[in-house]
Amino acid sequence: MNILVLTVGGRPEPVVTAIRSLEPDRVVFLCSDDGPATTGSYADVPSIVAETRLVADRYDVVKIRNFDDLQDCYLESQRVLRQEREAHPQARIVADYTGGTKSMTAGLAMAAVDDPSCELNLVAGSRRDRDRVAPGTEFAQAVAVWTARTRKRMPEITNRLERFDYPGALAVLEDIAKTPIPHAVQQQLAVAIAVCRALDAWDRFAHHEAERLLQPFRHELVDHYRFLKELCRERPRDPYLLVEDLLLNAERRAVQGRYDDAVARVYRALELIAHTRLRELWEIDPSDVDLEKVPPAKRSLIARHEPGERKIQLPLFPSWQLLADDEAVGPWFRENRSRMLNWLQLRNYSILAHGLQPIDAATYNRDGVEGMRLCREALERLRGGGSSVVGVVQLPTRLAVIRRLTEADG
Repeated sequence: MNILVLTVGGRPEPVVTAIRSLEPDRVVFLCSDDGPATTGSYADVPSIVAETRLVADRYDVVKIRNFDDLQDCYLESQRVLRQEREAHPQARIVADYTGGTKSMTAGLAMAAVDDPSCELNLVAGSRRDRDRVAPGTEFAQAVAVWTARTRKRMPEITNRLERFDYPGALAVLEDIAKTPIPHAVQQQLAVAIAVCRALDAWDRFAHHEAERLLQPFRHELVDHYRFLKELCRERPRDPYLLVEDLLLNAERRAVQGRYDDAVARVYRALELIAHTRLRELWEIDPSDVDLEKVPPAKRSLIARHEPGERKIQLPLFPSWQLLADDEAVGPWFRENRSRMLNWLQLRNYSILAHGLQPIDAATYNRDGVEGMRLCREALERLRGGGSSVVGVVQLPTRLAVIRRLTEADG
């Protein structure tokens, strides 16, 4: 089903041309209402209907009272487009803004640009002068609105990326993809969607899925892809690389104001540092401890489970206690034991741990970041004062492919 929504005013010829060219199943005429000293353009509709042979149930007339008010014209046009879409969900809707007052044409054009499922049309022709198209030369032409629509939505995509909201940016891109897309921008849009899907997967710790999605477009994010590729290795060159990924994830949650989530990730990072070091030293599996691998002098630190429970698991603080004599990180732990306990108390009060109190921005900025500092210090000690041998980078807040979308000729 084809629906034509058009503004009426001035000469009726362009309106007749639009109807004849598009052959709509339904027409909605947007007309001016009567003014103080003028008759509204609705008075022209009967002659247009007669000339185009529209039957009564194939058209409606909508009168715009404030036809010189841009806001009213825009809102009324928006209402009509929305009403037609709700009544005919599968229909093709075309808006033609050739006739009518300047505010009426601008209002309909704006409403059509804002509706991603609406096509835009204009009746053009040869001009005798700058004001009028010569009668008999009129023809209907589609109006390319890709660039306008995309640029209008760029701030929304940019704002979401700046907050690491990859699902949000992806939703906008997929919404754009549902509209008719010029060939020149199809490839760029496909790349943008794939990259955002990869970043969303990475942000959810689905590293292998992210690597698979990003691999064809690795030239878009060269440094990030190298980092991701290393994360996907069975044995990364840096055994603490997953810790780095957790800490970067925590930073992203803090940017989003999700402070309890940030603290939960830092807790896991602090625990994972100790667990990774225990594997390096004694090949201890913290999720299923073999007491025979634990130095005899340290076995008393490990809580034994009740008879019948087969696995012994190591929580965060006992893991660090086992490392108290480790030459790499033991001195640091002994010096910072109270700092760690104080931070763990904050974490334990979090609603995502054992408490009921959510962590607000002030508490996180004052006390929550202490856990991040503890992790960074421990990693520095374990690396002998250096940094990771792998290029560790935060996920991007800007994408070159998004910029290219607005530059594509649509």
